[in-house]
Amino acid sequence: MPWKVSTHVKERARFIEAWLEGEHPSMAALCIEFGISRKTGYKWVSRFKEGGLQGLHDRSKRFKRHPNTTPQEVVDIIVGARKRHPTWGPKKIHTWLERRGEQVPAVSTVGEILRREGMVVKRRRKPRPGEYSNGLSAQDKPNAVWGADFKGWFRLASGGQKCYPLTISDGYSRFLLRCEALRHADELACRKVFDEAFVEFGLPETIRTDNGTPFSAVYGVSALSVWWVKLGIRPERITRGRPTTENGRHERIHRTLQGDVINAGRVRRTMLAQQRVFDGFRAEYNLERPHEALDMRTPSTAYEASSRRYPTKLRSPEYGDDWEVYRVRRDGSIIIPGRILPLSKVLAGEPVGLRLQDDGSHTIAYGPLVLGTLTSAGRPNRGSRKSRRQRSPDDPSNEIPTG
Repeated sequence: MPWKVSTHVKERARFIEAWLEGEHPSMAALCIEFGISRKTGYKWVSRFKEGGLQGLHDRSKRFKRHPNTTPQEVVDIIVGARKRHPTWGPKKIHTWLERRGEQVPAVSTVGEILRREGMVVKRRRKPRPGEYSNGLSAQDKPNAVWGADFKGWFRLASGGQKCYPLTISDGYSRFLLRCEALRHADELACRKVFDEAFVEFGLPETIRTDNGTPFSAVYGVSALSVWWVKLGIRPERITRGRPTTENGRHERIHRTLQGDVINAGRVRRTMLAQQRVFDGFRAEYNLERPHEALDMRTPSTAYEASSRRYPTKLRSPEYGDDWEVYRVRRDGSIIIPGRILPLSKVLAGEPVGLRLQDDGSHTIAYGPLVLGTLTSAGRPNRGSRKSRRQRSPDDPSNEIPTG
């Protein structure tokens, strides 16, 4: 016949039952019958007296106390910092509290506390796109490249008025130069914001934007970009559909703005009140929020104003001897040998250059801004980038980025 199977808890229960019956002359005799020591027998009798039959179950061997446990007051400080800055991770919270003179544990411990308190949601990691280069300027010093863009519009708390946040940042230091609440995303409103930024911080070498209005239009030129060229600034447009790879430093600010302001419920009823919120966000972003790309420094510690001051007079671009220069007419066209070439009315009165290339085509440019090409057959192509059909097999822009 098979062996009878019994668990430790059942055997302990049988031992207690025999002890309660009192038929054994002594505890020693009872323990000999069950094959245990007297010390063990007294232990289970004591456990039974304390907790009944439940006391006969195995107890957890986990430590009740740990010498390295973070004090509750420190946990409360970390949790309070997270509530104040709900979009900040463990690294930023650790650095921010440390600068305020708080005694905080390691970054990993801060992260574990936030996870334990349910304040961190594990985000699915997305595959990182490969590097993409198409002649963009290096962001290797302050004011080398400013990024500018509109954060997607949202309605104010009143429910009717739309707000278009315009942001301008320095690509090297991530310093947020402007975060303005605008009623309309037009050239006039943008020019006022840029004008104030130029007065306060000087001129950058390059301004990088997408291809939308008011930054670009027909032939990639707009009234705003013409103004920048006459100030001595090089307008730079990213490839369509590549905002995160070619202007990712600036787009990252928009994600923080979305989390800290819009998702946090800091949407106000009036444009003036919303601007006050943006001003507070900008001050915190520049002066308090640690940035991982800056070794946890704040953007204000890495930025300095430009030495290129706002000029008193605008100057049209000049061209070298290898350029053919044409003056744009009032209707936005130029007259070249054999034909009239329409460009853009925003260039009216401005000099435009054509330069012959090795393949017989001509580059059409307004100062540093390439408007397009004129093929050897006389057909104009808009934009500064060749189409896939025009690229040679060895053109590096044919390479597909890999993750």
